[in-house]
Amino acid sequence: MKSSDSQRIWYMKGYAEGIANAIVRFGKDFEIFSSDSDYYDSVSMKLMQIGELCGGLTPEFKEETKNKLPWGAIRGMRNFFAHNYDAPVKTPFLAKSRF
Repeated sequence: MKSSDSQRIWYMKGYAEGIANAIVRFGKDFEIFSSDSDYYDSVSMKLMQIGELCGGLTPEFKEETKNKLPWGAIRGMRNFFAHNYDAPVKTPFLAKSRF
């Protein structure tokens, strides 16, 4: 693994741990997630950061790990939160995700 990939993965792990901490704090209830702006903002910002970081991983690393992590879906989640500008979340896609 290249050092640039290693550094990005390290930061992604930190953001993922932040999401896990938010889930512990607020719970797994989708209604709470979708109605509590602190919860929603905390998770969405971390997902945007993870997606942004995955965009900078080397193609070789993504190819080697594509069967373990859905890089396209991770980037897509980033795009959802980055470009839907406060659009209400209609479906519990986070509850169904494998992140």
